[in-house]
Amino acid sequence: MERKLFTALQGDSATKLNDSLSKQGFRRSQNVLYRPSCAECSACMSARIRVADFVPTKSQRRVLKRN
Repeated sequence: MERKLFTALQGDSATKLNDSLSKQGFRRSQNVLYRPSCAECSACMSARIRVADFVPTKSQRRVLKRN
């Protein structure tokens, strides 16, 4: 069963909290931070893509062109 740990992102230190928790695998949806918290599972992994370094593959460019 999937479990998630949630916390609200608000207050004066919201930016610092977001920076800190995102480095620990938390994901953000508007003003809520969450991360998978399954006791015996590590299947859910956060992936961070450096936008400046991203180069789309040929198939990704083709999909982008179609959409």
